[in-house]
Amino acid sequence: KNRKLLFGVLLIFAASFLIAPQTLAATWAAQIVGGIIYVFIYVLGLILILVMKCLILIASYQHFIDAGAVIEGWAVVRDLANMFFVVILLVIAFSTILHLENYSYKKWLPKLILMAILINFSKTICGLMIDVAQIIMLTFVNSFKEVAGGNMIDMLGIKDVVTFAKNNSGESWTLVGAYVLGLIYMIVALVVLITMMMMLVMRLVMIWIYVVLSPFAYLLAAFPGGAQYSSQWWKEFTQNLIVGPVIAFFGW
Repeated sequence: KNRKLLFGVLLIFAASFLIAPQTLAATWAAQIVGGIIYVFIYVLGLILILVMKCLILIASYQHFIDAGAVIEGWAVVRDLANMFFVVILLVIAFSTILHLENYSYKKWLPKLILMAILINFSKTICGLMIDVAQIIMLTFVNSFKEVAGGNMIDMLGIKDVVTFAKNNSGESWTLVGAYVLGLIYMIVALVVLITMMMMLVMRLVMIWIYVVLSPFAYLLAAFPGGAQYSSQWWKEFTQNLIVGPVIAFFGW
């Protein structure tokens, strides 16, 4: 029965092209194809609005250092870093007794004391740097925060394209061309916004991780041979801070 029904529908569809005038058949086919594309545009528009709202929500996030996991994780890492200072002091003491200049107390003890203090304030220092980056970022986010949703579709010109298609519905494949253009616009906008959103999500998670590991950055800076790893932490932490304002600027 299904095969017979499908065969009958296809037969009627093919017969309409043979019986009806060529122009009428082309217009009818164009309207069908345009209608299908319009459904895709409508669905992608709803997804675009949802993605835009999620992007603004993530970009407005402020709880980088006061999240529960960050507080607990940082406290554990801080205690471990403080314990390692005892080992470092023993290494420096034996090196001084053995007259090893590379690990002499005159060279490492002042730096060690400074880093021991900074370890206990590492989360606060990270918080200050995050606040500076967030102030710049939120300046741009607040500028396009109210634009989310339908206004974004208007700004991209998708509404104008669809309106043009509806006003020219009698011009056969002009309708399809306008809808295809609107669909391309929508897909490009959706891909760009999803990419921006994923980058902000990755930035958020990485900042959490770097804040938790911040005591080790100061510990390694005081430990002989660990300065390069401390510099790598600073480099990557700073890069993640800068990514947010840059994305917000281009979004604006």
